[in-house]
Amino acid sequence: MKNTINSDAFLGGQNINTVIHNAHLTPAGKHNIYGIDLFSCLYGWTKEYLRGDIDKKAAVAEYRRYARENESTLRDIFEKEGLSYSADGRLYSLVGTRELNVYTYDRMLIDLISEYAERHPEFNYKVNQYYSAEDELYTLQMINERMQSGSKDIVDIYCVPDVYSREVIKGEFSRHACTYRELGIDVDAALKKADIPQHVIDAGSNPDGELIALPYVTGANVFMYRRSIARDVWGTDDPDKIAGIIGAGADKWDRFLEAAQTLKEHGCYMVPGLTDLSFMIDSSPAASFMKSDDEREINPKWLEFMDVSKSMLDRGYMKGTQYWSEEWSKALNGKGDKPVFGFVIPYEYISFLSKDDNYLKSTAGDWAICLPPFKTSMGNFTGILVNKDSPNKDALGPLIEWLTLDISETGLQYSLANDTLIDKNRREYEYLGGKWPVTSGTILKNTDSSIDFLGGQNIDPVLYDALIKQKGKHNYWSSGSSVFSRWLEQMNAYLTGEKDRETAVADYKKAENKMIISFNERLKEHGISFRLP
Repeated sequence: MKNTINSDAFLGGQNINTVIHNAHLTPAGKHNIYGIDLFSCLYGWTKEYLRGDIDKKAAVAEYRRYARENESTLRDIFEKEGLSYSADGRLYSLVGTRELNVYTYDRMLIDLISEYAERHPEFNYKVNQYYSAEDELYTLQMINERMQSGSKDIVDIYCVPDVYSREVIKGEFSRHACTYRELGIDVDAALKKADIPQHVIDAGSNPDGELIALPYVTGANVFMYRRSIARDVWGTDDPDKIAGIIGAGADKWDRFLEAAQTLKEHGCYMVPGLTDLSFMIDSSPAASFMKSDDEREINPKWLEFMDVSKSMLDRGYMKGTQYWSEEWSKALNGKGDKPVFGFVIPYEYISFLSKDDNYLKSTAGDWAICLPPFKTSMGNFTGILVNKDSPNKDALGPLIEWLTLDISETGLQYSLANDTLIDKNRREYEYLGGKWPVTSGTILKNTDSSIDFLGGQNIDPVLYDALIKQKGKHNYWSSGSSVFSRWLEQMNAYLTGEKDRETAVADYKKAENKMIISFNERLKEHGISFRLP
């Protein structure tokens, strides 16, 4: 917030980041949208007092009377929902009598554990979530400090962004993690039965080769395209044939650019803009911080991405539209100056885009997916880990297996892939519903996840192909994402003619060095010994 400018034309060009940063530093309190009933009552009596209909003493007395009379009613309402409201302001599940502390950047994990508890009465835990939205490093600090704590806040389960996986899974910090074998899981048999790809197993194994972390979804990035344009240009909208035309999984740009030229000849853009291509680029820590003997090097793939993007813009293969802007939405809906063929997107985003009239709901059925030329996944979360010193670890094996390895029809993998986890009438369906890209190859090979929005396409073959041969990760967290964002900023300045190529590259190197220093200083401030690769 201190080092970026977010000027808003509506506010006369004011940099709003300065105001927001100051507000975050010393918040005096919170104004709640949910659970506001008591304050609304006080607000009502305040209006009566201001109008002169009642004196202050009487207004306060009436509010206190209302609060006392309704306290038991409010608690009854919470309890009917399976919740208990504690004095410290937290809502606790009333599933059981024990407490389970989950430290996670993946807030969906809490809902999944709650679903497990609902289906397994023997799992009688209150589930407490620990996550700081204001400061991501504070969450990591809490995990670091509470691994061996004797307090009730000791870490039981934790899940961190991929950017920290080098330390948490492969580094010294891995000593805190309980192996899946120690949790009582028949690891070898379960991995084989679920058909978990070796690269996923390797990524979640500690230095001794023991599995300590598995994700429950793949985070696959896909190329989503308009069927109607494909039929007009190539005479087919078949995903397998379009995959061949654009060079899906080839790890090269040539066929993608040939397809873009063909689309141009038919009056279409290949993609709206720069960011729509960026999801194909590996921005993991290993890719972001390449070292030579004397200095850090820019990833050659990033330089190639810069040159290809410049060429695509100059040749009219893309318009240069800003991601998530109104113009971007219009372009994808075919309402821009020329139709847009497709874009690269994390598969999970498709559900959101298809539900919103402002995005793609009006084009439902005219889309399909295949793999992009460069196969990447979203580098969000490394997997689910259990603290070796957790007092509850002996009871957590069945939960971890249900989340990651159980391929029965009642397991999470099957439920996510087949959209059977949540009833469509439940409010949780909005964020837990839909068909997800799971990590079990067995599930993906043996289920039919047809999507109406994608013209009835069965997405599982595409997701399976994405799962078994991933080439990199596109990070959206912390150091990796911030560094790559700086690269995109300099690329955009080069593409729009604001800077020449040499200046853009030099300015990126300066920004990268500053960010590395700043990030390591922040890690030190939080008492964390992690370092960038």
